[in-house]
Amino acid sequence: MAEGARGDLRQRTERYLEALARKGCRRTGPRRLIIETLLESQGEHLSAREIMERVQSKDPSVGFATVYRTLMVLSQVGLVHAVDRGEGFSRFHLAEGGTHLYVLCSRCGRIQHLDDQEAKVEALRDWAGKVGYRLMPQTIQILGICPQCGDDPPPEGIDHRYVSCCGRRRRRCTP
Repeated sequence: MAEGARGDLRQRTERYLEALARKGCRRTGPRRLIIETLLESQGEHLSAREIMERVQSKDPSVGFATVYRTLMVLSQVGLVHAVDRGEGFSRFHLAEGGTHLYVLCSRCGRIQHLDDQEAKVEALRDWAGKVGYRLMPQTIQILGICPQCGDDPPPEGIDHRYVSCCGRRRRRCTP
């Protein structure tokens, strides 16, 4: 990594650690490494295990429980978004702004980030404001079928009635 990029990584990591401190959370070495790992993997949606493997390449003493707890803390304070692709575990990425929109293929799990997100989020803010609500930072997952999957039949054993919610409760659509 070039010196300029390394300095930028340090600055961005520091901004996330400062935001964490403002929320009343401690600044620890493992948290720094986890944030750096997420910054280095921008554009990827990593599982806790993948994050742990990358963090352990820098510091083998950081365990899975530490990584998982840190991701939960970062998620609860709005610095990380969790993505549920129906794999039985979440994938994570840093929250670079408030609300994050993407389309998820319900067949293969491919994620497509939406263009012009700010305009779409502004439209959502306006809509929510008309009924008296204020939007909170969140991930909005829209289910669809990607062009690569097209009209292929769904894989065996997948319940496509499942609606993935990024909250604490999971809901099922009625058949």
